Amino acid sequence: MNNRKKSKLSAKEILIRNRERKRLQKNETSRKSYGKLYKNKESETKTYSQTINARKKREQREKSKKINERKLKNKMNVRKHRGKKNVELSSMSLVVPEGSNVFKNRMEKARALRKFKEGLPKSPSKRCAVISTYLARRSPRSPTIANLKHSVSPVEMAVVADIQEIIKSTKLKRSKNARSVMNSVTASISGENLANSRGKIKLCKNLGLPARRVAGGQRIRSRILKSESSAWALTQQKTRKDSISEETKKTVYNFWLSDGISHPTGNKSDIKRERLGPNLYTSHMTHVLEKTQTDAYLDFVAKYPEIKIGQRAFEKLRPFFVRPASEKDRNTCCCRYHVEANLVFKACMKFRKSCDRETDSQESDYPVFEKMSDLIHITLCPKVNGFYRKNCLDRKCSLCGVGNFKLSPNESQSSSTVEWQKYEYITEKSKGKNVRRRLTLIKKEN
Repeated sequence: MNNRKKSKLSAKEILIRNRERKRLQKNETSRKSYGKLYKNKESETKTYSQTINARKKREQREKSKKINERKLKNKMNVRKHRGKKNVELSSMSLVVPEGSNVFKNRMEKARALRKFKEGLPKSPSKRCAVISTYLARRSPRSPTIANLKHSVSPVEMAVVADIQEIIKSTKLKRSKNARSVMNSVTASISGENLANSRGKIKLCKNLGLPARRVAGGQRIRSRILKSESSAWALTQQKTRKDSISEETKKTVYNFWLSDGISHPTGNKSDIKRERLGPNLYTSHMTHVLEKTQTDAYLDFVAKYPEIKIGQRAFEKLRPFFVRPASEKDRNTCCCRYHVEANLVFKACMKFRKSCDRETDSQESDYPVFEKMSDLIHITLCPKVNGFYRKNCLDRKCSLCGVGNFKLSPNESQSSSTVEWQKYEYITEKSKGKNVRRRLTLIKKEN
């Protein structure tokens, strides 16, 4: 029968049936795959603890927990260390003599000490403040505390503070005086009692000094006390036999600043500064050398032949604000007044030379000057301490003036004209109808 039914279906019906069967199979497979995907999603929500984010958060929590535990452990260790360590009061300390029978036994003393500690604040600074305030008051027990060898008194505290100030102000300086002061201080505070008590490290912390410096003070102290003179002046550095004296240093210093060797710059902002110590400086106006250091040394030897000093030592004694000349120091003033004055001066000297051709102008009473400074020097009084007086510069002095500059008979009787140059403003036309003024050098005759 089945064969008959199959045989009755046409080819088209068979094709349609096969297509329908394939479509149903495809839908069934897609439904199954979707069900698997849905199941996987449910499994993912259930197993979130296994995801990467969950693992990272878990590691972060564990890490923060370990850090907190470590901090708590360190805090407990610090408290434990503070509890074991004897409280060292910064302002005062008590030293009870051995053999004092204040308590009946050690247990009674321990119980009293425990009660005393429990009543104090936990902070070390507050604890020290409470104890120092209690001991500072004039209570009936103050004489008893004094009898128990109260080691630090206000006077001793003031002495320690003064020593700290001296050390703080001189320990970083490099001068010989500062070194001798530090040697004296360290030698005076480090003796046999300090060595026997083994308190060198604590002393160094209180005074702000390294242990090696205090040990050096002990050596200086022993050397001084064992010497024949036993004088604290031995802490100074030993000088050589051929060392330069202070008088020679002062002479060299003044020579570097003398006329012809150096001169101050005209710029008021040229200030040289030198460091003397921490936050300590000195400043001075900059001076520029007028010649080389070798020439300055040769001039010094010629002027002071009795002083025996080498060139290198002479150069080392040069003041810190004296420096060699550079290009910026060779600037000359080019303002209108100075240029015109130089032009007039050159024209006058040229005219004098032409009038006095027959006589020797250098040997006569009417010399031909090469520099304007020579002409100015004749019309002014001599310098006082290296400078002209203000009355002479203002032409108020009766002893000097332009009258000191004498003209020769040939100059006063000559009928020839003198030519010189001068700056004047001229008007000229520019592009268009505009007119402008321009400063121009013009020749003049008289």
